Amino acid sequence: MASADAHAWVATHESVVIGQLDIYTIAAGELGKYFQAGLHDAVIQYRIQQSNHMHRDVLSLFMEYYFAKEKAGHLYAQANIYDGSTCRLYESAGFIFQQNCMLSSEAVSLYLMTRTRFSEEYRKGG
Repeated sequence: MASADAHAWVATHESVVIGQLDIYTIAAGELGKYFQAGLHDAVIQYRIQQSNHMHRDVLSLFMEYYFAKEKAGHLYAQANIYDGSTCRLYESAGFIFQQNCMLSSEAVSLYLMTRTRFSEEYRKGG
């Protein structure tokens, strides 16, 4: 991802890549045509590379980092609509399903996490 509006994170466990998390601003992707996003809203796409029980922890740690930023807006998550594992992962991490969208390259399910929801979910042990 060679863009000031996009970044990639790699999750490893015992030196093995277990997932990749791409994050970008709404303006940098196609999702902006589906809804009005705030200036500081972002989208993540988590790609499971290897089956592992730690994926939810990876998402939780990333959200903790993201929402610690004062200007952080809503955090959206997208997954291919046929990728049930990633969709379930987002739901188990507290994201709320919003809608399905047809992008130029694939159909995606879109989920949402707000700062308030994150605080409430993880304060009670989400």
